Amino acid sequence: MGILSDYKVLELSEVYQGPLAGQVLADYGAEVIKVEKTQGGDILRNTDIHALMNNSLSSHFAAANRNKKSVCIDITADKGKEVLMALVKESDVFLHNYRPGVMERLGFGYEALAKINPKLIYAVATGYGETGPLASFGGQEMVIQALSGYCANNSGDKAPVIVNAPAIDFGSGMVLAQGILLALMEREKSGKGQKVTTSLLGTAAAIQGIEVASVLNTGRSINWFETGLNFIFPTTDGWVLALGFFKENPLGLMCEALGVEDMSKKLGIETASVLELAKHKSTVEPMLAAACKDLSTDELLSRLQAKDLLCAPIMSIADAMAQPQIKEINALTDVPVNGQKDLRVVDSPLAFSRTPKREHSSVPLLGEHTEEVLARLGLNQ
Repeated sequence: MGILSDYKVLELSEVYQGPLAGQVLADYGAEVIKVEKTQGGDILRNTDIHALMNNSLSSHFAAANRNKKSVCIDITADKGKEVLMALVKESDVFLHNYRPGVMERLGFGYEALAKINPKLIYAVATGYGETGPLASFGGQEMVIQALSGYCANNSGDKAPVIVNAPAIDFGSGMVLAQGILLALMEREKSGKGQKVTTSLLGTAAAIQGIEVASVLNTGRSINWFETGLNFIFPTTDGWVLALGFFKENPLGLMCEALGVEDMSKKLGIETASVLELAKHKSTVEPMLAAACKDLSTDELLSRLQAKDLLCAPIMSIADAMAQPQIKEINALTDVPVNGQKDLRVVDSPLAFSRTPKREHSSVPLLGEHTEEVLARLGLNQ
C-alpha cells in the first residue's frame, strides 16, 4: 500500500533519468511495470562489473528500480505491440525516455495512445527536448554537463572537470516525477490525460538557476567557493572544509580557533564584506593551512565548531554512509533480490508523518513478472 497505491504505471525507460521517476512512484505504492528488452534488459543491469563477475543482480540497477515489476516484451513485434497496448489500456501513466520519434514510429506516440486511453498521463524524458537542432541527438549526463555550462561552472579557471555523481540525471527524474504527479492531480479535476515532458538540458539549466541569472543579467559568473573566505585544509589524516559564510569577521574566528595571529586585525579587515574578504584569501591561506597540517581532522573540526564556523570533514562515500546521521535520517535501505542476498541502496529522502513508504518488494530479475502480467491480461507468453 501507499499514497499512490491506486495508480498503475507503464515504464519503458533505461539507465537513470526515466527509471528514477518510475521508482519515486513505486516507492509510494504505484504498481510500476517496467517493460524491458528481451535481450539484456535495462543497460544498468550490465554496468556493475562486480555483479557480472559474480552472476548476481546489478547494484546499479537496484539503485533505480526497486518495487517494480519486470516484463520482457519485444515491442517491435506484433505480439509485443498487442501486449503493450493491452497494458496501456489499464495504465494511468506511460513513461519513456526514448529519443523523439522512436515511440511514434512504433505506434506508441501520445496521440495514438490517447485515443485508446484518453485519461493516460504520457510522460517523456529526453536529452534535449522533442524539437530543435539537438532533439535527435543522444542525451547523456556527461554530454549535458559539457553542453549546458555545468562542467565549466564547476571548474572555474581550471581545466574542465566532469562531476562524477549524475546530478542532472537525478534532477531530471525528480522533475518528471513531479510533473506526473501534477498531471494526475489535474486529471482529478478535468478527467483528462495529457503529455508531460522534461529534458536533461532543461534540468541542467534549472539546477544552475542562480548562476544563469547572474550571467544573463550582470555578465558575472559565480564561484561560490571563491566568494568569501572558504578553504579546504589538509590535516594529519585527511581534509577539512571550512567556510566563512554567515559570520561577522570569519577570519578573526578562524585565527582564534587555530591559535595564530589575528590577520583580520593586521590587515584591517575586521568589518570587511564577504567580497572584500575574498580578495585576501591567497594572503591568509598559507598561514592558516600551516596551522592545520599538524592537527588531526577531529581536532581541527572541534576547534572550528567551537567558534560556530561551518565546517565538515571531506569524506569518502563509504565513510559518509557509515556516519550515525545517515542512520538517523533513514537514508539507506536494504532491498531483497530473489536468489541472492539483499542489496543496500539509498532510500527516498522523503518522509511523511501519516503515510509511510511501502514495504520494499524485491528488485526484479529480468522478465521476472512477464508470466504474471500476461496471465492477468488473459494473454499467452
